[in-house]
Amino acid sequence: MGTFLQRKNMSNFKTWSQENLADFAHQANDKMIQQNDRIEQLQCDLKDAIAAYRKLMKKGEPPPDQ
Repeated sequence: MGTFLQRKNMSNFKTWSQENLADFAHQANDKMIQQNDRIEQLQCDLKDAIAAYRKLMKKGEPPPDQ
């Protein structure tokens, strides 16, 4: 139960100092940028995998065993 209360208090931004809010916002923004970069890379990987699969299917080759 203590953990829940700690998390609840952590998200009570009214009690945070301006400096802590700014630091948190900066860290959150950096994390979102990293996550967005990773999502974009995974989307490209997925597109490449789908294109390779379609190319194999057009050749009539069975997909590789998993």
